Amino acid sequence: MDNIRFFYSEFENQIKDIEDYMKSIELQKAMIREMKERGNDLKDLNYTKQYCYAIKNVVASPIQYNAIIISIYGCFEHYIDEVFNSYMNNICEIINNYEEFPERLREKQIKKLGDFLVNPKRYKNYSLSIEDAIENVYKSFTHPKEWMTRNKDLLLNHGGNLKIDQISELAKEFGINDFINKIVQNYGFMSYFVRNGLHNEDTYRRTASQNPKNLFEKLEWFVSARNDVAHGWVEERMELNAISENYLGFLKILAYAINEIMLQSFMSFLMEREKLCKLGKAIKVIDSHIVCINNGDNIFGIGDYLIAVKNKKIKVLEIKTLQINGKSIERLEKTNNDVGIGLEKRDDIKINQEYSFYLCKYN
Repeated sequence: MDNIRFFYSEFENQIKDIEDYMKSIELQKAMIREMKERGNDLKDLNYTKQYCYAIKNVVASPIQYNAIIISIYGCFEHYIDEVFNSYMNNICEIINNYEEFPERLREKQIKKLGDFLVNPKRYKNYSLSIEDAIENVYKSFTHPKEWMTRNKDLLLNHGGNLKIDQISELAKEFGINDFINKIVQNYGFMSYFVRNGLHNEDTYRRTASQNPKNLFEKLEWFVSARNDVAHGWVEERMELNAISENYLGFLKILAYAINEIMLQSFMSFLMEREKLCKLGKAIKVIDSHIVCINNGDNIFGIGDYLIAVKNKKIKVLEIKTLQINGKSIERLEKTNNDVGIGLEKRDDIKINQEYSFYLCKYN
């Protein structure tokens, strides 16, 4: 199975590269100011002066701003595509019957096939012939595990301009309902607003309850900014420092919340189909994040997921540390061991001995 969390790490690294680039632009501006102040000292450095003038003109033009806006939005859209592609791969690996796919996903397959047949030029960038598209749908009825993925391009197709409504609609097609509410209820997403002084906990909860889409204004701005630079020469533009300080952090926490929801939805999908390995009840739970339990017949290691279930609600917990008899290990090698499992310590994932525990292994 694909590890959905991998794509968030990839997105974080891409945004960091853009942040580093933006910092380099600010350094270029500082360098230009410094060189202007020391103009007499540079009279014999002809190429240095030419470079200074060239950089000054580039920084003053919209080119760098436009490129940065398009790059940031491109990273975010690519991230959404990758996460849903991974989710699609995972559910295709699990299902055995076409009817197990979410109903709206099955409906979308037929509708997109029809649109593809009527308007094949609209999908000219897809490596998909008309004959292949028809065959893929026909054979997915009887062999969904293999053939459903062959029309993934059609199933993952969206209209672009990924505002929160479009992302929520894509999630609904994959059987993940109430997506906007799940994002605003995410602990990390809420903490971003409180930590940055945009809301206190009371005003956040009120907004999340009454006008949840107001919490996605920064995403709306980014989509609009991307459309502006993609279709025209933007003269009025936001300072790069303001973009870095006020918008990139939001996109990162939004991507994180989406990742958590997708992962939890997939674990629920596995749970419903009895595809998780049952560990049972803990021997002891220490400080709400250390689980002492017998591993039974299961072999697992750091990076695998422990699923805590109580009253049919699940929490997805990544294994951070493992200990046997006080000794730290990377991975279990034997069955029927009492093991201490260390999890991330977070206010929203506190657990106790009332939970039953399951395992999902990626390694």
